[in-house]
Amino acid sequence: MVLPLAVHPAQARAPLVGVVGVCAVGKSTLVQALRSAGYSVIEIPQEHSELPYLWVRHHPAFLVYLDVSDDVAQQRRKYLTPDRLAQERQLLAFARENAQLTLDVDGLAPQQILASVTAALTAHGITPRPA
Repeated sequence: MVLPLAVHPAQARAPLVGVVGVCAVGKSTLVQALRSAGYSVIEIPQEHSELPYLWVRHHPAFLVYLDVSDDVAQQRRKYLTPDRLAQERQLLAFARENAQLTLDVDGLAPQQILASVTAALTAHGITPRPA
């Protein structure tokens, strides 16, 4: 008889949060803030992949889709043209359809984005790892 190994709750793997979105939306900033808060999180470069299911390979328990208007994206990154943003959104369509949270970040400060995302995570039973 094989007994399952006991895993201490502090060692249990935290649910993985995936973050996707177009370039210049603030994915890296959000991922860094969530990690600092104790979440297990990954930035998934879906906007650069022709594979619409790239994000699925990471098995996130919760997927966050960040969006931004073309105007704001172009203010942040001058090289982003409307055509390029449209192409990125097309590559992100499957992820957006399956995201547990879609957040338009226009006019939001990083702290407001973090608060919105952590509130959604808490509502879905996902909490930071214990310190």
